[in-house]
Amino acid sequence: MHWGRFVEATAVANPLDTFEWWNDQLDRTTTYITAAFITHLVHHHKKFPIIDQHNYRAMNFFKSKVRSAHCYKKKPSNWEDIQSLKQFMETLLKELPDRGFGELDKFLMIYGKSLPR
Repeated sequence: MHWGRFVEATAVANPLDTFEWWNDQLDRTTTYITAAFITHLVHHHKKFPIIDQHNYRAMNFFKSKVRSAHCYKKKPSNWEDIQSLKQFMETLLKELPDRGFGELDKFLMIYGKSLPR
């Protein structure tokens, strides 16, 4: 039902527009994660991460090891959180040239799952 309208909309042009379009269209408790996941699927060629509580937790864990005053919330909930994860991953990958975006994404999800909540 929504997909046809999305394809016809200009929201497909960039990740932010895609995310906001789906966020506005969906009305349920999982809207954020669903909108973020669809954005990942549509824009994966732009190395757009899949965000969830696990990779978000891992990112914040590693940031807190470098910046002891790093403050963060438990779960991602807005566009800035996605951008923060993307920038974090891009920064790491500059130092890990033999690793890919997908590989790092999987590592962060698994590592974050193992961390205390």
